[in-house]
Amino acid sequence: MALGSCLYDVFQGLILDADLAPYTHSERDLAYQHLAYSHPDDLTLYDRGYPAFWLFAAHQDKGSHFCMRARKDFNKETKAFARSNKHQAIVMLSASDQMKATCKEKGVSTTDITVRLLRIKTTKGEYILITNLLNKRRYPLKAFKDLYHLRWQVEEGYKKQKNGIEMENFTGRSVLAIKQDFHARVLCQTLAAITTYAAQEYKEKTVKGRLLSYKINFVSTLSAMKNTLIHLLFNNLSSKEIREWLSSIGQDLCSVRSGRSFTRKKKVTDRHKFHMCCKGAL
Repeated sequence: MALGSCLYDVFQGLILDADLAPYTHSERDLAYQHLAYSHPDDLTLYDRGYPAFWLFAAHQDKGSHFCMRARKDFNKETKAFARSNKHQAIVMLSASDQMKATCKEKGVSTTDITVRLLRIKTTKGEYILITNLLNKRRYPLKAFKDLYHLRWQVEEGYKKQKNGIEMENFTGRSVLAIKQDFHARVLCQTLAAITTYAAQEYKEKTVKGRLLSYKINFVSTLSAMKNTLIHLLFNNLSSKEIREWLSSIGQDLCSVRSGRSFTRKKKVTDRHKFHMCCKGAL
């Protein structure tokens, strides 16, 4: 078992950093390592399981922003907020003695942190977000529902890894072989995202006048890269040949139907078809 974690650009589908660690590692620790590849004023979206005072402090020290989904019983502040009728609240978080020791171990500050708690309501219920975006006028509550929904692109990224590029289909059993496979596939996924971005203008020409929205087929893009990538790397293609290649990619589309929702079904008998497995984290 292994724990894979990626830092995604949710708008372009680019992987900014990726790491593979033993399954016993913490998702927070891998997320902390990703911070080295973020910039001041960047905003990182996190799912449940990530909130921790020391990780809040790491963002504060770097000058970057975070938005994390938290359980209602995460701490006394979230418990009180969940019981209240408030839609949002500004609270001060203090580190316990045990957490101060963890902060010292991680090399982050132990000073009190001011955060904003948000109650987001959906058709399936409500959840709580914790963020250090404190300016209510600049970052209104209504913006956070759509903002947090962008995190679904991370799940789509892991879906592409598992299904599109068969991340779990390792070619060897050694640690080195598995890490080579992992990072090679991450590179392949990133190059496919770059190619998709480059083919957008051809896609727009193809879908002009259509009623539905469309996106470029990721699996088809991967397939189109098989025999072309090596020529691109060695600069063996002319500008005309590259444009023709991108045009063909921009015409292989699938429709986007917004608003669809499906109940996730657990398939107990649907085991991994490969001899090893990898779980996505961030």
